[in-house]
Parts: sequence; structure tokens; C-alpha cells
Amino acid sequence: MYKLRLAKTDKFWDNFPNIKSYLHDLPDEVDYLQLVDLYIEVFGPSWALTTQRSEASKLKALTPIIIRFGMDPHNIVTTLTTELNRTRYYVKSLITRLAHFYQFLLDSGTVKGGAGNIFRNYTKFYQNKLFKHAYNREVGLPERWEVLAKISKLPTQNLIEHSMFLLNSGLRIDESYHIEEENGKYKVKGKGGRVRQIFVPPPTVLVKKSTLQKALAKVGLKAHTLRKLCATNLAGNGATAADLLSVMGWSKLDTAQYYLQPQNESRLKQMMGV
Repeated sequence: MYKLRLAKTDKFWDNFPNIKSYLHDLPDEVDYLQLVDLYIEVFGPSWALTTQRSEASKLKALTPIIIRFGMDPHNIVTTLTTELNRTRYYVKSLITRLAHFYQFLLDSGTVKGGAGNIFRNYTKFYQNKLFKHAYNREVGLPERWEVLAKISKLPTQNLIEHSMFLLNSGLRIDESYHIEEENGKYKVKGKGGRVRQIFVPPPTVLVKKSTLQKALAKVGLKAHTLRKLCATNLAGNGATAADLLSVMGWSKLDTAQYYLQPQNESRLKQMMGV
């Protein structure tokens, strides 16, 4: 069972005198299920009884995954979506609760030092960033050949060329209308006013944004899906984090890491002969 050292003397527990005596009966290291029970003891009184039961059930349902991977959010999301075929709504609600549970472990001093920093990063779940990227990458993103087949069904050549440009350049749809040419090179000003080079020449005719979005929707695509697929293909073909930041116009390294993680795992397994 996954165990963590319990900080029994932390000031956090002064706010819960009725639980402090209970803590002394617990060993210094407690397993995941004991931590869940402790979490429900702390926050449960402010919830309805049915909420206490449902939230405890959500966290305890993760026990087999926790035993396999520890409290690694990426593996939790991946297992829930690809192996257990849970719905997006179910995974999102569970991960939101897990984020609050992680925050409880930090606030209560259950995890400190380096481990504390890792858990602090995990609580970015509140912004649903890791959930969004992990879920979309594992479940919602089609293969490139599927996208190409759908693009070929668009009714006009201008729609096809504009869509292919988004797919190959990785531009956001709004950015595709603000490209400038300078000394034979194409540049665009993206989010935050950051200027970057575009390595794919734009089409001669750009379709109106609303027209392009409606046409893509009719064949089951979104403009942002084309951008995500571009990033995924770049990562799969050996692009580094710096390459992705340069091409995609992201400001944060962790966004690039979401796309690189599966490639890194595959490369390490190959190196280790797994």
C-alpha cells in the first residue's frame, strides 16, 4: 500500500482538537486509505452526509491505481480514461476532489520538503490544466491520417488549404490572420505580444474565421485540434521542449512537457529494453 509519513505535531492540527487525539493512535506512516479517512474526518462535518460518502468513495476507488503508480496524476488520468473508460465528467470531478486532497496533505504537513514541492505542483489540478492535456492527448485527439481524411472532405480548396496550414504550422486560428512577411520570412505576433517565426508559408486565400470554423465542425474537427495535433507530431518526431516553445508560441515549459512526456517514456523504455 502507498504510505506517507504523518506529521502529528504540525500547527495545522491545532484547528482540529477533536482529531489530534485520534492522530496519536495512528502510526508514523499511514497508508492511502487511512489518509482518505483522515481527510473526510477533517472536512466531512461541513458537508452533507451523502457528500461525505460520495467523496470518500471517489478517493477510495483510486486505491488500485495508487498502489500501481503512487499519486502520479498523469497515470491516474490515463488509467481512468484509457483502461477503465470513465467519462470525461467523471474523471474531471474525481480529479478536482483529488486536488483538494493533495492540498490537504500539504497544509497538514503530511508531505514536506521535495515531496511537498511535487504535491504543490499537483494542486494545479484546480486549474484543470493537467487534466485537460492528459485527457485530450490520451482520448480526444485523433490520428493525423484521420484528420487528413476529414480535411479532404471540406467543400472548397480554400478551406482545405487554410486547414492544412493550421495543421502544419501549429498556429492558433486567430494568429493565421495576422502574419507578416519580412525579408522572405513569415512572422506572427501571438499571445502576450510574443513574435515568432512561421516555417510554413500561408495560403494565398484565407477563409473568414466563422466560415472556417463552421466547415471544420461539419467534418467533426476544431481549429484547435489541428494545433494540438501539430504539437503532438512535432514531439513524436523528436522536437525538444525548446523547439515546441518556439513553434507553438507557448510561454510555459510545462505545456511542452505534456506533449513530450509520452515520447520520453517510450524512449526510456526502449533504452532499458522494456
